[in-house]
Amino acid sequence: MKAILRTCLCFAALGANAAFADQSAVRVVASSDLRLIIVDSARATPTRDALHQAFAASLGKAMGDAVGGPVAVRMKCEAADQAAFGLSNGGCHVVLSIGKTLPRPLVLSGTSRLSATLGAGKNEKEAFLIFSNDDAGLQKLLTKSFASAITDNRFLDALDGGLETAPDPTKGPKLASTGL
Repeated sequence: MKAILRTCLCFAALGANAAFADQSAVRVVASSDLRLIIVDSARATPTRDALHQAFAASLGKAMGDAVGGPVAVRMKCEAADQAAFGLSNGGCHVVLSIGKTLPRPLVLSGTSRLSATLGAGKNEKEAFLIFSNDDAGLQKLLTKSFASAITDNRFLDALDGGLETAPDPTKGPKLASTGL
């Protein structure tokens, strides 16, 4: 009797799976866009937003030049803890932090950091590009592209508009790389 009930339940389950097979399909959507989160200690202004957009465009151009094709960069601005979460769970590929220092939540193991000093004197800021060490190809591409992106005229023009005084033209951005 138990064997008959088990057999009936198995056939019922198979029948239910076949009936719902047409209705439940898995759809995977992929994007080739680079997902960038920007963390900025400055208060939100149109000038700051223009700086962020200029960096995203400059990074996309630098990466596109490196790979020989277009690279789209999707950018959004978030708090440091949200950016750290996004980087650690795959919600983004890279984080750019702009400020006097690197926010504590962005000091993550298993990541690399590239840094550049922007401006001079009292207006000096640091730009940190943070990305996971898990993807060696992306790591090489970002390392190669960061210097071009940070020194791109579009980004530097936006930076000049975002600072109270223009940086000293004899001092360009200072670049550094730190692997964690």
